[in-house]
Amino acid sequence: MTPARWILWLVGRGPWVFPSGGENPLVFVEEFVARRFPSVAHVPPATLAEQLSAAENAPVLFDVRTREEFAAGHIAGAIHVAPDLGSATFARRFGDVIAGRAIVFYCSVGMRSSRLAERLRVAQVIGRAASVANLRGGIFRWDDEGRPITAAGPAATRVHPFSRFWQRFRTIRR
Repeated sequence: MTPARWILWLVGRGPWVFPSGGENPLVFVEEFVARRFPSVAHVPPATLAEQLSAAENAPVLFDVRTREEFAAGHIAGAIHVAPDLGSATFARRFGDVIAGRAIVFYCSVGMRSSRLAERLRVAQVIGRAASVANLRGGIFRWDDEGRPITAAGPAATRVHPFSRFWQRFRTIRR
């Protein structure tokens, strides 16, 4: 972390500190999310890509973003779940799917997916899974590393219906 002036932004439920020197704030958000959710494993995109390529033991992938975000672009094979999905509903819908399997949650940067993973762990809903993780840096990091994304309609050209605020998290500008 470079010594620089810091700007305190209030986003969602917590303070996010971004460098003011023009660095990509995604690195700082990744560190913040890892500190905020220490009980959740945070898997890097390269590791997830390897796991997904293993057809036999590939993890179940959950996209924890809005329908609009999911429609803009997502990781192939991901199952969309709403960020505010209740634990009883998750258990009813996906209990059999996750039994004995590794599961990975992701969102744009990792905050909503880590929050859901922790909430489900505390409710003991995902205890049937072999392991639970969050994609470090979310789909922004996945896409920044040049990994494939897909969309329901034509080929995905973006991973988020960007506002000016969210654009600052991106290295690649689609």
